[in-house]
Order: sequence, then C-alpha cells, then structure tokens
Amino acid sequence: MSRWCLAGNRSVSLYIRGYGWAVFPTATELYVEVVYYAGAMATRTKAVTAATVIADNVTWVNFNVPFVLNSDSPVYVTAYLKKYTINCGVYVDILPVWS
Repeated sequence: MSRWCLAGNRSVSLYIRGYGWAVFPTATELYVEVVYYAGAMATRTKAVTAATVIADNVTWVNFNVPFVLNSDSPVYVTAYLKKYTINCGVYVDILPVWS
C-alpha cells in the first residue's frame, strides 16, 4: 500500500494476527517495511519493524514503523511473511494507522 505524506516525523502501524501457528515466526520472518524518499537527492530509504513478534493466534499485534521524511513524498508499506508452514499464516488489518 502507499500514501503521500508531508515532511516530518511520521509512523505507520499495521495490526497483524496469526492463525494456525504452533511455532511462531521470528522478527526476521515476519516484519513490516516502509520505503520512502529521503534527503536532497531523494534516495530510497527503508525503515523496518524491529523486535515485534506474534506470540499467539488470537491477539492483534501492532507493528509500528517510525520514519522521518525530509520532504513531502510517497511512502510504501509492505508486510513480509518469510516462513512457510502448512495451514498457518497471518491476517493483516487492511487499514493502517498513520501518524
């Protein structure tokens, strides 16, 4: 998903819940990445959630990613699940919380 954001300190939160897991994904197997343009040369920069994990199959967990925009620009948000186990997965709330 993407959104145009004004310059300043920003953050986006995605709420994620697992289903079917007995051994839950680690923070390197399930995370949220924010890509945006930074600096005068508008280089692509990434911010990633750190240390956020799901610990059960019923709780919605807040994956919050803070970032700083130097200028108004588009921001792209992607949730990654890099663990495959049959009949297991995650639900991602389709309405992120921007601030």
